[in-house]
Amino acid sequence: MKIFFQTLTGSIIGVIAAIIFLCFCCIVCCFVLFLLLFSGNNNLAVSRNINFTPVELSYISKSLSDQVRIPKNKILILDINGIILTDKSNEFVSLLAVEPVVYAQDVVKAIDTIKTSNDKTWKAILLRINSPGGTAVGGELISKALADIQDNSKIPVYAYISDLGASAAYMIASVSKNIYVGNSSLVGSIGITLGTIPYYKGVRSINDITTREDVEFYTFYAGKGKDFGNSFRKITEEEISHYNKILQNSYDSFLKFVSNSRGIDINTLKDSIGAYLFDGYSAIEKKLADKIGTEQDVVNKIIEDLQLNPAEIQFFQINSGGGLFANLFGLVENTTKSYNKLNMCPLLGTVLYLHGDPLQYCKF
Repeated sequence: MKIFFQTLTGSIIGVIAAIIFLCFCCIVCCFVLFLLLFSGNNNLAVSRNINFTPVELSYISKSLSDQVRIPKNKILILDINGIILTDKSNEFVSLLAVEPVVYAQDVVKAIDTIKTSNDKTWKAILLRINSPGGTAVGGELISKALADIQDNSKIPVYAYISDLGASAAYMIASVSKNIYVGNSSLVGSIGITLGTIPYYKGVRSINDITTREDVEFYTFYAGKGKDFGNSFRKITEEEISHYNKILQNSYDSFLKFVSNSRGIDINTLKDSIGAYLFDGYSAIEKKLADKIGTEQDVVNKIIEDLQLNPAEIQFFQINSGGGLFANLFGLVENTTKSYNKLNMCPLLGTVLYLHGDPLQYCKF
């Protein structure tokens, strides 16, 4: 009888433990579903509103410490910091932050919000840039949105490039009325890439299995050129010609945009400037930048050009309302987010205005 009750008690405890475990799993699943639907950190989320958060610039606050401040003129600070991606198609893999990322859709939405607000107190946009570039589409979206608000809404754009302003990031900077750089800032890289496609010939080892003869790989597909990028066959001359044409079209568009923005002859961009990076002084000589200076110098230039009273200026940054999970763990800061490299690289398989090899920004 004693053994019976011990067995029965053990069974009851086991059942209770199983029920508690199942309840715990349900709670976790519900919480994850809640994050997916409402946190804004993935494509299932409802489109988030763009809000603007007031920020203090220490060098401005210090100079106005004894003055009464009545903010009535607004300046938007846009941080182009890190890789530029078009949208959030890979954002759900961003829970483990590694590389900073700027999403073009957030930046464009912020610019459009100001443009459609008819708020005459918006006076200027300050770009703070430290980026190797990113997707061609992302760079074009931000650049055209900035050009539009500057030309049609008469809100001037100014830029400060700190360490790096390359490729798509430079395209964005080129819109600016004035570009300030540091002595050792790296500027330029006006070029385009699809990245590197390796070709493995005579493979004799795969998945820790070594064979006496070459391993053969078969890809099933329909459509001419559908298996482009297959590393186990050579790229054909026809494919090289086809994709070079795509790159050339995008490159011509890049050159034309910078030429129009900076007033530099296209042939000079092609032959003299190329896709090289230049230090601050050389960038000014090449007309890629305007002055050596600091972020504070850019702000002073804005105040001078627009004849503003520093005591009447309020600076704002984007607050796109990051998701609950990201906010809890501090993974969201303004428009700059991060992505995880869980065997996924959002830079592969797309046309890039990017300095360097895409894989260096997607180390698995």
